[in-house]
Amino acid sequence: MPSGPHELGESLRDTVVRKTREETGIAIHLSSLVGIFITPDHVIGDMSNDKVGQVVTIVYRAEPVAGEPTPSSENARIEWVHVGAIAGLPMDSGQRECLDWALTQPEPHIDVSVP
Repeated sequence: MPSGPHELGESLRDTVVRKTREETGIAIHLSSLVGIFITPDHVIGDMSNDKVGQVVTIVYRAEPVAGEPTPSSENARIEWVHVGAIAGLPMDSGQRECLDWALTQPEPHIDVSVP
């Protein structure tokens, strides 16, 4: 799943569209919010200043509108997969949680609790 930093002054929707295009070669139209997810064991840190942060993942549903799957410096392999093949793909637990929710739940997931 495309991911990355949100740029100053950029809307969240624009960030998602930009990062998807940069990392996959696909232009998308966002249709709805899947959810906001927090994975407690996924933290990022900057050892130069002892700052540690919790990763927040915001997932949208989208439709492709242009482009072809194209590898980038961030992703060596890009391909369309059938929804039935997703369960067999290797991924971390946070990605699995997001995809499972997107495929089975009609309402957005809003995780506002942190242990």
